[in-house]
Amino acid sequence: MTQQESIAVLQSGPFGDADGLGRDLATFHDGLAEVLTGTTGVHLAASDDMIAASVRRWALDRAAKALLVHADTATAATALSDAAKLLEEQPGAASCLPAGEGYAVATGWSGSPAGRRLLDNVAQDLPHAVTFADGTPEHAARIRAGVELLATTTGGLARSALAGVSGALLVDSDTIESAFIVPAPRVSVLSTRVLDDVVATADAVFHEACHQKLYDLIATRRVVRPGFDFLQGPLFTIPWTPVEGQRRVMDCLRILSTLHVYTHLMTFFIALRRTRFDHPTAEERLAEYWGRARFFWLLAASGALDPALGPDGRAMVRWLVTVFDRHAADLADLGTGLDTTHDADARAQLEAIGV
Repeated sequence: MTQQESIAVLQSGPFGDADGLGRDLATFHDGLAEVLTGTTGVHLAASDDMIAASVRRWALDRAAKALLVHADTATAATALSDAAKLLEEQPGAASCLPAGEGYAVATGWSGSPAGRRLLDNVAQDLPHAVTFADGTPEHAARIRAGVELLATTTGGLARSALAGVSGALLVDSDTIESAFIVPAPRVSVLSTRVLDDVVATADAVFHEACHQKLYDLIATRRVVRPGFDFLQGPLFTIPWTPVEGQRRVMDCLRILSTLHVYTHLMTFFIALRRTRFDHPTAEERLAEYWGRARFFWLLAASGALDPALGPDGRAMVRWLVTVFDRHAADLADLGTGLDTTHDADARAQLEAIGV
């Protein structure tokens, strides 16, 4: 399997095909909206508008959880009604600036109730305080450069990942480079400071779009095991970037999510390496990401995640591991040393849980 074949694999089949996923996701949400409307009497129309699409998805998720999990019709109706009011009051002014094909940067969101709601959702979900920044033509140009770099190196894979997001919301932050926010669906959060570096921009755009894609796959594929309590399943600690001196803990779903991101990112950085892209941070990122990626790769390849996953989730793990095997061969062909810094740690944790 060549790298081009790896790229083709990652953008095809039940886990990679963006067009198929988009159709399935639309069907899922339209059906969900119909059930919720029939129960609550509140209808939220689909929209391609960046703000409206995000608010609708967020409201449908909240209402579905209230109704289908807790049998709470009143809370479901309130969630939908509140969203409908927000969208009715949204002004007609532009809410984004084009920053690539199908990708935009948010601007002026504080000027509408719906936009402010999403800003509040993001602020409440982030671990650190941030200042929101309205997108400017310069920001849009820098994001476009990152998107174009992704497209020239990974071809259709970039489009496949970015198809699930409307664009980016910018923040000024010294601690957060980018983020995926569940209560702000289809919107990636990017720090303005990453936009000074085209590789960092491409990295962040790709990274957060991949998180959104997995979230969409969870809604449309049997990725997780129904009723499984992830906090009671296998848990792993991460041997880098501790928080307040303590290792971060990840459950099986988060391990799968991170492996999904790294499998895509490694495709991008290996492509940069093949083209001998002259950039000060590209080689550093390739080395750092590979060492971390191997940790998740070893955990997944062991079968340790399987008890938490549904049949599609287990198939997805095998799919990602196969592509990762190809990445290892590509790096060896390129004469790039394979960082095994975290291998022993991963194996020790697997042994501790009897895998």
